[in-house]
Amino acid sequence: MASPPNSKIDKPLSVKSDILPKRNDKLRPVMADDDHKPRKKARAPRNFEKDALRMQARDILGSPNHDAIETLIANLASPIETVLSEAENLYYFLRREYPNALSLKISKVLLHSLTRPKIKSECASLLQNLIDSPSHYESVWNFISPMIKTDLKIAFLEILRQENSSRICKPIWKTVSEVFNCIITKEQGEWPGMLSCFYERLRSGPSYVQDFALMFFLKLPMCLRKQLEPYVNNLYLDFLDKLNSFNEMRKRLALAASIHLVGQMSSDYYFLLNGLLMPMIKGVLSFLINDNEEGYAQESLRKLVELAWVEPRFFESHLDEVFDTMVTIAENNRFLEDTRYLAVEMMSAFDDYVIKRVGKKILRRLFFELVEMISRIEDDPMGDVDYVNGLCLGTSQNYLLGVTFMYRISMATGDQIRMPVLLKELPTYMAAAEWQKRYAAVTVIGVIANGCAKAMRDHLSEVMNMVLKSMLDSSPHVRLAAIGTIKAMSLELSPDLLDKHGHRLIASLYLALADDHYPDRQAVAASAMNYLCEGCKSCILEPYLDKIVSKLLALIQSPSPVLKAEALNTLAFVARSSKDIFTKCYDLVITYLKKFLADAMIWPSAASKSLQDNALECIWTVAMAVGEDIFKKDAAEVVVLLLSVRWYLAEDDHRLKVTLLRAWAELLSCFGSGFYPYVKDLMPNLLQSARLGFRDEEIDEIVDWSARERVVLTEKLMACKVLFRLTSKFKEKLFPWIDQVSDILIPLVIFHDGDIRNIAVSAMPKLLLSAKLSVEKKEAIWRLPNCCSSHSQVAAFSLTNSYLNKLVRRVVPSLLEALNKETDSEICANILKSLSKCIKISGPFLSEKKIERIANAIIQVQKATSTKQFSKEENATQLEKEIIKQVVNYFSTLIKIYKKSSWTFVDELLECIKDMLVSSLHQ
Repeated sequence: MASPPNSKIDKPLSVKSDILPKRNDKLRPVMADDDHKPRKKARAPRNFEKDALRMQARDILGSPNHDAIETLIANLASPIETVLSEAENLYYFLRREYPNALSLKISKVLLHSLTRPKIKSECASLLQNLIDSPSHYESVWNFISPMIKTDLKIAFLEILRQENSSRICKPIWKTVSEVFNCIITKEQGEWPGMLSCFYERLRSGPSYVQDFALMFFLKLPMCLRKQLEPYVNNLYLDFLDKLNSFNEMRKRLALAASIHLVGQMSSDYYFLLNGLLMPMIKGVLSFLINDNEEGYAQESLRKLVELAWVEPRFFESHLDEVFDTMVTIAENNRFLEDTRYLAVEMMSAFDDYVIKRVGKKILRRLFFELVEMISRIEDDPMGDVDYVNGLCLGTSQNYLLGVTFMYRISMATGDQIRMPVLLKELPTYMAAAEWQKRYAAVTVIGVIANGCAKAMRDHLSEVMNMVLKSMLDSSPHVRLAAIGTIKAMSLELSPDLLDKHGHRLIASLYLALADDHYPDRQAVAASAMNYLCEGCKSCILEPYLDKIVSKLLALIQSPSPVLKAEALNTLAFVARSSKDIFTKCYDLVITYLKKFLADAMIWPSAASKSLQDNALECIWTVAMAVGEDIFKKDAAEVVVLLLSVRWYLAEDDHRLKVTLLRAWAELLSCFGSGFYPYVKDLMPNLLQSARLGFRDEEIDEIVDWSARERVVLTEKLMACKVLFRLTSKFKEKLFPWIDQVSDILIPLVIFHDGDIRNIAVSAMPKLLLSAKLSVEKKEAIWRLPNCCSSHSQVAAFSLTNSYLNKLVRRVVPSLLEALNKETDSEICANILKSLSKCIKISGPFLSEKKIERIANAIIQVQKATSTKQFSKEENATQLEKEIIKQVVNYFSTLIKIYKKSSWTFVDELLECIKDMLVSSLHQ
């Protein structure tokens, strides 16, 4: 490796050189080690110096012989300071002013048979450094003319064919490799004869030259399948031969080259190249026999891992042999930890479909090796707890790979992992003195609970005995893992788990909740109780309810935000599951929650807002659990709190706004008509959320568009749902806000989000009904000109010119437009349903032309639906049947309202139905 540059020397380009003898600190390199480092500028030569340098350059580059250039190269290695300095100045001048001629001249020196070997080797290093990093924009290669590049390519090929000296071949092969890669990747044309030259030298010449050729092959970019096709048969045989070499370096290169060849070629060649697979695997094993060569084995395993990710089908013909070898490596304690890890990582690179095809015996060995991997965890796994999935994560790579791969195996193979075998082996781990093994055993049960749920149900008592025993383990780490396992099992094994072991599980989790020495364990226990309570019967919870609620309320006052959040979530789940029996705890709980919510608003922060979210959900869940009669005494105070929370929120607090909207929706369900007094205060914020959207200028400024849009759309959807429910519940009482609500919802029938579009479509007949009932009760008199109130003016108020008429003229055309644009069958059926309801409500206000337009649009929908030409019940999808049903309902309504004037449209519909029946009969 070249020495570092001497800072005392000014030079135009700092370039690394191998041409100089090792002279310690006096060495003045020609090239820097790193092209990306800032280059020092040389002192600009004076005019008379430039003239002298040009004369020397003319003598060197223009002379037909090579004496002058050889002298320059010799002087670059001179120990005399003045000679060396003059040679460097001249070299940099040539490099800067005449790169074409200089590179070509050096290549000719290499080809000249009378050149001394020492000068030749220095020329090879100089040429390598001259064309160093050709892909870099500052490389000399990019300043050489195309014609000279062609000459250089020819010269390089001649040098490779003629030279056998390792001191010349090594730098030239490296240069050729970089230039060839640059030509291919930068699309700079072609290099005719390069691959054929590579193949010639791979099969002939000294062994070290063949090694250089293998190194060249390893650097080839992965886009040369067509160029390599003529050589693939012979390359296969050559690599196979070299894989059996006694030279370990050559075997290592051949193994890497074989993997590279498989990656280069398409699956059409797998049958031919498959003979390389087992020699590659045996090559890895041969490296492992010698302790000094285990590093080579790791390097080869890394390449096999990459190949397994990219080309898994290559391994299919010897799948069992490959897995058997890798499991054997993983099981061997004599090998390094990294080696065993790479063996498992290679197996994990295969997809689940491939894993299913591995032999059962091999999978069982792998399974218990993964148990061993999980037990190789660091001393403090409690530092990283996964509350979402119920797993307590360690931080070592062995643990993480073991858990994830075991989960995949259990999902892919399911009951192939026989529970009796597992139950026979796991007690050994449970009884081990090392807490890591006990930790691994209980973790495994939680990991495989999903894939092996059926088999685990048959042995539920034995499994639960082991898990509950771990809940009382002396190690806090094992107890933590046991809680996570209970959570995982409750997700997959309910209701059997609760019916048979509910009391024991709740008692164990309560003990974990009460363990104030380990807040992390309390948080995981609270999270596990969430899932356990989800399907739990109130009779199971009742004996423990008072103690659990009291403890959760105490945990809500904990300094840990995570623990507070989990306690609030658990309290909500307990309230939901315990139902009527929760009333005895209601007064205490609601007092705590109101105080907690009020305190959280005093010092607003990101953490407090997140906790407010949990508290809001807990409050409305408690309200739903106890019912209106009990909750009504606190309703007014809670509503004030909810409105206060909304007032404090920033514009971008969308998550908390969504929770607030959910709370309003649930309170509306709880109170029913008794909710109306709060509508006036709720409506401004509700309308603001329903209007949400992005202005054009905002779209360009949003970095994470998808995430931002998703959270905004969630708030908008929730607000639209609440508006829909209010309109449905209060009908004419909502008339004061009909204008604002209709201005928001009518355009949304063609909104880009399907859920919002669907709720807007459903709201259209509700809006019309609200307006109609209000008009009928004369609650719209205030909308008349001059707010008149005399009896005669009211009597003159004609429905034809009423507000309802105007609203109909907005709603119906918008639904027709939506029907023409809609591509979702479910929403299409909903539009037809809404249109039918709108006709019933507003029939007299539609002109014959408008009716004709609606009928034509619906007939087009009917024809589009009939393109599948089904007649049998089983051939019609549920949605298609729903569309036909709504079409029929619409025309039925049309006939009832418009009678004879609708017959023309009915005739068209009958004609359409006739065509459908005829087509079905032909089919």
